[in-house]
Amino acid sequence: MFSAEELARLRGFPEINRAELIRYFTLTGADEAFVRQFRTGRNVLGVAVQLCTLPWLGFVPDEVALAPDAAVGRLSQRLGIAMGELRGYGEREQTRTDHLREVAAYVGWRSMDTAEWKDLDEFLFTRAMEHDSPKLLFRLACEYLLSSRVIRPGVILLLRRVAAARACARTETWARVRHLLTDRRCAELDLLLVPDAYLGRTPLAWARPHRARPR
Repeated sequence: MFSAEELARLRGFPEINRAELIRYFTLTGADEAFVRQFRTGRNVLGVAVQLCTLPWLGFVPDEVALAPDAAVGRLSQRLGIAMGELRGYGEREQTRTDHLREVAAYVGWRSMDTAEWKDLDEFLFTRAMEHDSPKLLFRLACEYLLSSRVIRPGVILLLRRVAAARACARTETWARVRHLLTDRRCAELDLLLVPDAYLGRTPLAWARPHRARPR
């Protein structure tokens, strides 16, 4: 579904524009009080990056130190902590995940649990009955989780859910149309795939709308 390069982009930080920088990387007084509880400069800045990244992306990349320089610089200036302090943050995975759990509780986000997975599966199945594109379904799932304030799970886990939803949708679609596929209708549909000598293509290809050629 995705190339290795695309998967890497989905797991990491994208570029950030000015509107996103101001909207997501502006700390309130309460936010600053929350992050300063983590004492060391490295942890304070690292938690601040996680706090601002979660509502921006719907998840926090593992390599927190690779956050956009503009975002880190904005937080660095507000907190009075050098940007270099972020180097090495998250080297111990447990520390980073523990901090993310505290951040999520502070901002009212939830992790995936059995109920959340069930809701996501139902959402994906409904969308898969309308669209078969796996990339579109993946994007819709990310948007759904973001709007529901649920932390996006790993890319592979989400892709497996998309694949399962598509398989269920195909089974359901077949169950709904099977009674329409009489022997005669199947024969007529098969003829659409037989190349026509006069047209030089199959009737199905000929009937498809063509884009206007550039002049």
